[in-house]
Amino acid sequence: MASSRRIGRAISNGRVARLAERFYPDRLTADADEAFFHWIRSKLPERADVLEIGAGPGHTRVHGLRTTSRSVTGIDLDPAVLSNPSLTRALVSGFETMPFPDEAFDAVIANNVVEHLDDPVALVVASIRVLRKGGSLYLKTPNLDHYVGVAGRLTPHWFHVAYNHRRGRPEGETHRTRYRMNTVRAISRCAHRCGLDAEVRTFEGTPEYLISNPGLFLAGVLYERAVNAASLLRPFRCVLLARLTRV
Repeated sequence: MASSRRIGRAISNGRVARLAERFYPDRLTADADEAFFHWIRSKLPERADVLEIGAGPGHTRVHGLRTTSRSVTGIDLDPAVLSNPSLTRALVSGFETMPFPDEAFDAVIANNVVEHLDDPVALVVASIRVLRKGGSLYLKTPNLDHYVGVAGRLTPHWFHVAYNHRRGRPEGETHRTRYRMNTVRAISRCAHRCGLDAEVRTFEGTPEYLISNPGLFLAGVLYERAVNAASLLRPFRCVLLARLTRV
């Protein structure tokens, strides 16, 4: 019986993979990470010094900043950051104690970090200290006004672990979420309080959280088409991309 379930799941995942290739051939419009780092690269000055907070092991994708920047420094509490191939320098450190002088970087990046923090404003304040004038903090984080954010807020951590395991994520890579700054309004309020210029975008691409079932995946495709077609539905896209600039 267990073997039959595994075979059925493999067939289902194969169907979803074919559907994903059919509906989302362009990575830039399908993948939030791709869109996020493309946006960052388009805004960085030449020979920029970049800091990535929560850089991790860099296993998802080399984001291309190393080849276009003077330096890419990464910090993380996990020692796995020391093997991150996207970085020119890596340190095991939290953002509260990062050992950098004031105004050391042109850009600070926090990719899927703020949703895990009890006090995400503290990360913004720490980033302001190390940003040069005109530099930007770039945030990518889930949107609580999206169905994935609603489900994530209403379900316990063990469910997140089990569901992510089902769609192929290793158990140790699902971290507890707090969702203290995960709406356009919350990010904009924080930027205003901290004296930063804010540009907040919303992004909806491949419905990756529905990838375990072809029917659900197709429903997610319909949702994606709707929120990307209607400007009034823009606040209900899956991912928030923010650029907070020190003026």
